[in-house]
Amino acid sequence: MGCHHPRILVAASDPKEGAVLARYLRGQDYRVARAGNSDRCLRRLSRHPDLVLLDLSIENAERVLK
Repeated sequence: MGCHHPRILVAASDPKEGAVLARYLRGQDYRVARAGNSDRCLRRLSRHPDLVLLDLSIENAERVLK
């Protein structure tokens, strides 16, 4: 039986914060995708991540919440 590695989308307005968080999560055996704006976040959402960590200060974050 295969092991499921949850997919997490990290959408952070600060690239450094996003990188630190992504590095930590990968170290915990999660698969991580990053997005720094709402357009990229919406594209990555089409891949159906298990969890989204959304920084509400990213540009046009309200689009992601719809």
